[in-house]
Amino acid sequence: MSQNFYTLLITSKKKRSAKKVTMSSSQLYVVCGVLMVMVLWGAYFVHKYVHLKNVNTELAGALEQTKEQTRELEKLVMRFNEFAVRVEELREFGIKIKDVALSLDGKRKKTQMLGMGGPISDDNFLQTRLDGDRRLFIHNMNKNMEKLMSDAASQEESFKNLLDYFKEQKSILAAKPSLWPVKGWISSGFGYRKSPFTGRREFHRGIDIATRAGKEIHAPSDGIVAEVSRRADEGLMIRINHGYGIVTAYAHLLKTKVKEGDVLQRGDVIGTVGNSGRSTGPHLHYGIFVNDVPVNPRKYLQ
Repeated sequence: MSQNFYTLLITSKKKRSAKKVTMSSSQLYVVCGVLMVMVLWGAYFVHKYVHLKNVNTELAGALEQTKEQTRELEKLVMRFNEFAVRVEELREFGIKIKDVALSLDGKRKKTQMLGMGGPISDDNFLQTRLDGDRRLFIHNMNKNMEKLMSDAASQEESFKNLLDYFKEQKSILAAKPSLWPVKGWISSGFGYRKSPFTGRREFHRGIDIATRAGKEIHAPSDGIVAEVSRRADEGLMIRINHGYGIVTAYAHLLKTKVKEGDVLQRGDVIGTVGNSGRSTGPHLHYGIFVNDVPVNPRKYLQ
């Protein structure tokens, strides 16, 4: 009987131990489940944290990039306005040059030769545009830049025209026979006079400059020797083509120091005073023709 009791006692302990083991496994499953959920939530929050941190970093970079772009836009607007101001100054300068040229030419007009230009903004221009639509701002900037470049091209063309004009004026001035060909006194003027040979009224197509024989004769302006010849009335003579329809003639020479085709500059020696041809004494007959029409040389001589 004691053995049976011992057997029952051991069986009872085993049952209680098995029950305890079973309860401990259930709790372990619960704990594992809770831990799994916590791990998943932890991983989720870590992922969100990393994502938000990356987003914040990207936002900070984008903000810095925006600030940099804003600074670049500020520089662009400043340079744009400086360029616009320079174009405006050049426009005003060109108008002044043209006014001077026209006044010198006796054709002063209230005309504008160069294109318009000028600053496109005031002090609040950049901030106003940046506060609005950036695309619209960039579009307007491009339009203004295109207009300004067009104005600059127009002004460049105008300055080329001015340069060509002044070159032409310089050529005309160089061609104008304003220098006395020889020093002396006028013994016979331009126009109708009494002929020293026939006593009849005749038209004198130049002026006679009396001086000593052998005195050097100078080209009154730039030109090309068109003729060197000897005639019965004019004697030994030279004709110089100065361009723009202007031709000068020199008669009764003693010697010539040029030949046909020679290119002359103002002041070059072309010959010497003589008494050749139909002449009463040493002198230079000097004539000026404009488009083959004789004009009074006194109008050109300074």
